[in-house]
Amino acid sequence: MRRVCKDRKRCAPIELTNYRENIEGGKRRLQFPFLKNDVMKQTIKFSIQNLLSQKDQGTVCGPMSPMLFANEVALQQEFKFNRLARVRFEDERINQRREDGGYTGHDTLIIGCQYANDLWLSLWVDSGTGGTPVAMCYQSDKETVCIPVYDKTRYAVKLSHEQICEIFNYVFSNPETIAIKKEQELFNDENREL
Repeated sequence: MRRVCKDRKRCAPIELTNYRENIEGGKRRLQFPFLKNDVMKQTIKFSIQNLLSQKDQGTVCGPMSPMLFANEVALQQEFKFNRLARVRFEDERINQRREDGGYTGHDTLIIGCQYANDLWLSLWVDSGTGGTPVAMCYQSDKETVCIPVYDKTRYAVKLSHEQICEIFNYVFSNPETIAIKKEQELFNDENREL
């Protein structure tokens, strides 16, 4: 695997395929007729865990750490939310940092708001002591706005713009995955997974 860059801002690892050796004048020379860029074609494998449930009394609750983070962010950024979910990736390095020989346990969260005629989603990395905004998008226009702070933050592996769009499009196509569930439904779903 080598890096080939024409544009220094967007270096992508490429895999060299179908190469052959030529021997000319006593020198070995490799010819690469096909270059395959794995990053652009790579689809991301993820799952979404809904974190909000509604109790019998009508109050909405969720796990303490993600709820505290979402409330803090909503207060600072002055927005309301009624959707909260955790995104888990098959590649454990995504949005994680190397620390003490392993990776951190940062959560990637979707914080959103369902309106009568639209759905707004934002993607965040919750590092425990703070957070990094990744991107946001409205279902009505499906224009994903990536936040520059995310590009500047160092992680072992970052999501590409296409992968972020893939996550948002999945949620827009399946809004029930982040809908607030009744406490009994949430209990039944957890038992089904076991």
